Amino acid sequence: MLVVLWDAEELGLLGSKHFVGDPVFPLENISLAVNVDMIGQLTDGTLEVHGSRTGMGLRSVIANANLDHRIPMEYKGKVVRNSDHYAFLEHKIPALMFHTGLHDRYHRPADDPDTLDYKGATRIVQFLLDFATALDNHNSPFEFRDGSLQDDRAAIRLHETGITDLLDTNGITASYVPGKPSHLRVTNVRNSASRPRNWPTSGAKISTICNIPIDDINGLAGAFQSLLDSPSLTFIPKRSAMRKTIKLQPIENIQIAGAHLISDLGDPRVFYVQQVIKDSSSARMGISQGDTLIPRHTRNTDVLDWLARPKPRNAVFVERNGSILLFK
Repeated sequence: MLVVLWDAEELGLLGSKHFVGDPVFPLENISLAVNVDMIGQLTDGTLEVHGSRTGMGLRSVIANANLDHRIPMEYKGKVVRNSDHYAFLEHKIPALMFHTGLHDRYHRPADDPDTLDYKGATRIVQFLLDFATALDNHNSPFEFRDGSLQDDRAAIRLHETGITDLLDTNGITASYVPGKPSHLRVTNVRNSASRPRNWPTSGAKISTICNIPIDDINGLAGAFQSLLDSPSLTFIPKRSAMRKTIKLQPIENIQIAGAHLISDLGDPRVFYVQQVIKDSSSARMGISQGDTLIPRHTRNTDVLDWLARPKPRNAVFVERNGSILLFK
């Protein structure tokens, strides 16, 4: 493990870019870069985690290292070129940044030492020590996830709600286009020659899925039940103003113990709960829609096996709105 301090980040990541451009040892020997940038303003807020999906399996390692510290965490979907971790991502090296967010004293004379949250910074450093130990004990390198630099909040949300899988099942690839209103734009259709004549083609604007308007990325959260029953899609062809509606083939989803699940893009051991059936065993355990189920590494537990037979209860834990909850 190498600890490095760089300069000239504000001038264009000059220090870190020089390091990866003229490394002191081969870059292929670096399995992960961890950037700790501005961690002095935790107070009652959250610790931002950037890049958790750049390396396969990182998400559960971070969460397990946080078990004893319970620091509220916000996992950012979009990776941006805003600090030294990005220099490594450009070379397909998984990289993280931990950050407590910007504040109104940032780059101003009032940004004095007495305004820092030292207790919060101490909690973060203690977490980072446990995280470093977990990395040292990790028995395999983190594989760089292709596509992670194209992720954004919308793409992650579409995945977590199942929309991406629904479209992929029907041979459609689409990207989210923000705006007022927002929409999905078809970028590719597989086997387009064999599709029905009323099928969308590249450039079509998808306005509604399962009768739910796509005018807000958060509005898709409740769509999952409709995806399971008789999903449909309404779109506007590229060179027409006439709306068309087609029926789609439902997706094959994971449903165990009354919980509908989908795995994390960057960590297949981590599962998001899309829906919980009322009075099911998952509901009785207190699992809710929107929860994230994470296996404890010390137990080497598979979440799907555990849901079918939840013993021991503490072999899996929950992240809910950034906070950790344990099963009793």
